[in-house]
Amino acid sequence: MELSVSHLAFKARPARLSSIVRPRAFRRPRRDERGLALLEFAIVAPIFFFILYALVVFGMALALKQGVTNAAAEAARATVGVADNTGTPADERVDNARAVVLQRLSWLSADQKTWLTITPTIASCTNGSGTCITVSVSYPYEAHPLVPSAPLISAIQPHAVSSTAIVRLS
Repeated sequence: MELSVSHLAFKARPARLSSIVRPRAFRRPRRDERGLALLEFAIVAPIFFFILYALVVFGMALALKQGVTNAAAEAARATVGVADNTGTPADERVDNARAVVLQRLSWLSADQKTWLTITPTIASCTNGSGTCITVSVSYPYEAHPLVPSAPLISAIQPHAVSSTAIVRLS
């Protein structure tokens, strides 16, 4: 195929097939762009993994808060049907509340359970009528986190996780 402009004849160059078939995004990178993807990954990956780890830490703290709240509420409710044997020095209602809290938080390790503070108290209700049980459960999360902490994550970690539940016994 020939093109003629005035007296000169030029042969038309066929278009490159690669530029027609492949769009610019799928072309091989130029020599001066080699390693750019590795550099971008090196910049973005630590940020991504830090955010992922922060989500795991926050999720574990939230799961502990939910577990402690549930354990305190269930321990107070479970004490309603338990009678106190006056012939023993220990109050069976208090022992039952402690046992229910430990059973509800059975997913914690034995070492983590040692840091739990379980305080069941039986006293007259605040309005003066009847007897109430108050079950308080707390865990020092800042001193003993469930997941090892990383720098800057301590800003989203709670100092302590605690919950209190009150139920009227009679």
